[in-house]
Amino acid sequence: MTTDDQTHEAAPEAASATPGRIDARQFTSAEQVREITLSNGIVLSLRPVPNKLIADAAASVPQPVVPRVLIEAKNVEEENPNHPDYIKALQDLPQRRSDAAFNMALSMGTNVVYVPEGLFGPDDDWQGPIVESFEAIGAEPPDFAATGRRRYLDWLRNYAIPTEEELVIIGRVCITSIAVTEGEVQSAVDSFRRGASRATNLSIQISAGDLDGDSLPPALSGAGP
Repeated sequence: MTTDDQTHEAAPEAASATPGRIDARQFTSAEQVREITLSNGIVLSLRPVPNKLIADAAASVPQPVVPRVLIEAKNVEEENPNHPDYIKALQDLPQRRSDAAFNMALSMGTNVVYVPEGLFGPDDDWQGPIVESFEAIGAEPPDFAATGRRRYLDWLRNYAIPTEEELVIIGRVCITSIAVTEGEVQSAVDSFRRGASRATNLSIQISAGDLDGDSLPPALSGAGP
């Protein structure tokens, strides 16, 4: 496998000439896909991620704790499930869990194979133009990681993968099944579809499952719509 310090060498063969490599613009099925050429020319290797890692990533986001309030008349504390912060935390929980699961899939299921000349690899200064652009509009720039796999993940999410469609394709290859609830699966789909872009080849099989790894129903299928 090509390592990060080799990513700017000669361009790889066309996707059609390489077994297991697909062009993101021609994707129809997740079967036997081992590499993907993104629309910007970056090539990533892909592999399915073990179900337990996906489930553990989702489960790592804890259930919000119900706040307690002092009832002065009784001099006791009681749970207050109607607190607005608690309600907001519950509403955000499916998205946070699906994001954690998908980030695990990206981190463990992909590696960079080739970066065309003129583009930045994960170890290059790809953050610089992004930070400067945020500063130019008077906004706080994202807090990018400086080293390690988190830096690679930030590179994927913020620079390397241009469209929601391509993000969905990668997810379909790397996530064979995922232990999340129906709401969490739908939340993951919604997160893929942010902005104007829409994934046209995504088929979701909704099925309930727990987060301890005992039940791992298919969530992202390779079938067409």
